[in-house]
Amino acid sequence: RLESLVDNILFAAKIEREEPGLATDDINASDIVRSVAERFTHNKKNISVLHDVQKDVYLNGDMLGFTSVVINLIENAIKYSPENTTVTVTLKEDGQQVLLSVADEGVGITDAEKKKVFDKFYRVGSEDTRKTKGTGLGLYIVKRMVEIGKGEITINDNKPCGTVFNLKFPKAAV
Repeated sequence: RLESLVDNILFAAKIEREEPGLATDDINASDIVRSVAERFTHNKKNISVLHDVQKDVYLNGDMLGFTSVVINLIENAIKYSPENTTVTVTLKEDGQQVLLSVADEGVGITDAEKKKVFDKFYRVGSEDTRKTKGTGLGLYIVKRMVEIGKGEITINDNKPCGTVFNLKFPKAAV
């Protein structure tokens, strides 16, 4: 947990300074999403992490940055979901776009907070009621990496409960 915290702090600082070193290579998003999703299949909350990943989907971006996006989205989905629920991760191509979605069956995010969750250090809820641990950097990193990758991110309500993060990236010309 401490290593993840330090990694997020250092990565956020690097993004903020727009430091060189964020590579722009054609990366196999399928391999990354599948690997990260499988890493979370065994978790303390007994949450099923299902993944539907189209084979050989490529995008142009930073491999560590994209990996961080996937890790942060799945970690948050697990963190804000009750035990014995499901997180579903989907990756596919649609024309010239790569679509990634992470859906959970958790508490959801209010419309007012959907506008704030990407702010640096912002955490859902109040200090008095918050039960989850975190820094408020994960979704900030996600948003910045999506912007750097010339993508888009939206948040939708999952039915009957929970949240869906939908990301679109330009498809690599592989």
